[in-house]
Amino acid sequence: MNPDAATARRALIRAYRAYLEAEEDLERALEDAAAVMPELRPHGLRPIGAPGSRIRRLTEARSHSVEVLGVMRGKHRRAIVRLSGMEGAVPPRALR
Repeated sequence: MNPDAATARRALIRAYRAYLEAEEDLERALEDAAAVMPELRPHGLRPIGAPGSRIRRLTEARSHSVEVLGVMRGKHRRAIVRLSGMEGAVPPRALR
């Protein structure tokens, strides 16, 4: 594999793992909060928490990881298209 593509792939994988970790941390915190306040979950709403609270910090960390994942996905896609050597090339189906 080309070093540029390998670097982009590693960055994408790292961003995806960070997203999964942030999602898991937030879910765990919401479950803990629902154990204390059961009325938080019945409507399917996701509380974002008060400023400075643990839930708010975890929500913001998850939002940031989603943004980073989107950026890394785009960079990986551009690296693959660039290495294919074709202008206006369509990325492989798995990258669309």
